[in-house]
Amino acid sequence: NGALCTIGALILGVLAKKHNVPVNLYPSGKATKLLGNQAQIFSFNGVKVAPNKIQGYVPLVEWLPKKYITKIYE
Repeated sequence: NGALCTIGALILGVLAKKHNVPVNLYPSGKATKLLGNQAQIFSFNGVKVAPNKIQGYVPLVEWLPKKYITKIYE
């Protein structure tokens, strides 16, 4: 039905389909983190820029539907 890919794969898949560019997926062979650290979005140059007790969601992967994939190599 699709594949779990790193962030940015969906927009690339959409653009590739629009411009008739094939999208081939290859397995990475290593485990991928699903979520990032909240400090990545609540600080800038090591300085906290968000209010205290705030929580965030930092996805590192997104779902790429099969309609954007030309071939998946196993």
